Amino acid sequence: MIDCMIIVNGEMKSSKQTLKMEMKLGFGSIFKYTKRFAPYIGYRSLEKAWLRYKDNPITVKEMVDLANRDNPKYPGRRVMLSPTIAYLGTFLHRQNLTFRYINSLVFEEQRFFDMLDSGELRAVAISTTYYLDTKSIASLVKLIRSRNNQVKIIVGGTFISNKFRFGTAEKFEKIVKEIRADVYIVDKQGETALCEVLQALKNNNDLKDVANIVYKSDKTYETTEIREEDNRLNENPVNWSLFEEHLSPMVFIRSCVSCPFSCAYCTYPVTAGEYYFVGVESIEKELDYLKKTNKVKHIFFTDDTFNIPKERFKEILRMMIRNQYDFKWDSFIRCQYIDEEAVDLMKQSGCQQVFLGIESGSQEILDNMNKKAKVDDYRKAIKLLKKYGINQCCSFIIGFPGETAETIEETYQFINECKPTYYVLNLWMYLHRAPIHQARLQYGLEGDHLLWKHNTMNSKIAINKVYELYDKITDSIHVPIFDFDLYLLYNLGMDQEQIRQMMLLFNQGVRQSLKDRHRKGISTELWNQLMQAGRCRI
Repeated sequence: MIDCMIIVNGEMKSSKQTLKMEMKLGFGSIFKYTKRFAPYIGYRSLEKAWLRYKDNPITVKEMVDLANRDNPKYPGRRVMLSPTIAYLGTFLHRQNLTFRYINSLVFEEQRFFDMLDSGELRAVAISTTYYLDTKSIASLVKLIRSRNNQVKIIVGGTFISNKFRFGTAEKFEKIVKEIRADVYIVDKQGETALCEVLQALKNNNDLKDVANIVYKSDKTYETTEIREEDNRLNENPVNWSLFEEHLSPMVFIRSCVSCPFSCAYCTYPVTAGEYYFVGVESIEKELDYLKKTNKVKHIFFTDDTFNIPKERFKEILRMMIRNQYDFKWDSFIRCQYIDEEAVDLMKQSGCQQVFLGIESGSQEILDNMNKKAKVDDYRKAIKLLKKYGINQCCSFIIGFPGETAETIEETYQFINECKPTYYVLNLWMYLHRAPIHQARLQYGLEGDHLLWKHNTMNSKIAINKVYELYDKITDSIHVPIFDFDLYLLYNLGMDQEQIRQMMLLFNQGVRQSLKDRHRKGISTELWNQLMQAGRCRI
């Protein structure tokens, strides 16, 4: 008997055509979390993520699929191993529990059904990290029960833990009744609770002694003792040998938990808890094993800020150089913590691209955001990265409290001057768990999510300003915030130059589509160029 099947992404194939139609109409599942606030603004904030061809909305992922539909070497979307599965599966294995896993039901639907039908599963564990609403989770639970009504269904992860920790008991009870799972793990970590639930099921023990769960007991749900878990990465490095057959060219590695900063717009430190990081030796062991497989070509370090503490960062880079790994790598970094020595080491160790949370070109807005950085820090860092040939993808937030037409112009001038390789324009989202909510009276803040106003701007003005910037910026490449996955492109064998050329053409297509909404889409000539640019050279 297999103790557990882990599911990370529960999206089903059948949703694909529905999503296309919803994108055309401007509503749908991708906007459910904003629909009650601002469906128009939600749609507008994502509209730059697709072009139109023959009256069909087409995203970057869909375009690449179409470009390779007759490519015999094309591996499809080549599912990358989820970091959640790698970590959680390792944790279960260390507790002598057996597991199977599903990365994505879109591509592993039949394998999923076969495992359910086999009758060999004791439990199914659903991670809700990538879910935005209860209805999607409830649909997956219903599907599982339709194939196997004996298996126990355990639901945990970020969505569930946040609803339990930050919502009311009445609202959580409503969620429980809608999803109709057997067990809910409510701790923000939860891996210890999962192991104890599985051990109890395995030994036919009562669940009442397992901390941090809500479980079905007869016709009611019981909540057990709430006791915060403290599982450390150093004590649970990923055992990559458990997943070797499913390793692909692109792999994710995490070397820290949470974030040491407290940016005013961000809820991550609130939900993730205490910040801590693993030692260089632990990272070295993981990289050594991945090198031996000869499968991995690219690594993304998922840490919120990989380059702090500064000396630890340099130690990691020197270790990578010393071991002569042939991986290319990307990460998030903070500009104020790099110098020329660090950038030189980054280049020598294989860094291709970094993601920079610039957020604004206005010092006034950076101060309002509590970014702990100066605009000059950003200028110097981008200049250094360019000098060493490391691409930059810079993220900007438009509309944060204090934002005006003048501060947005400062952001435009910054982008125009620094010319980062890529840029992302995000409409500010007002989240009540973020620190800025405590200053709502100071800024005259009202609303929620994408529908908001404050003393100097509202979300409708801000989203129109996003489009003004998009029209004006010509020397950097815009990156969509929906259905674009750089790591998928690496996983498919694309290099930096091919991606750059493809995205230049894609943005040309988006601009054509936005400029003339009455036409059915981009020209056949541009479409043919995109089909050539998006073809994988495997």
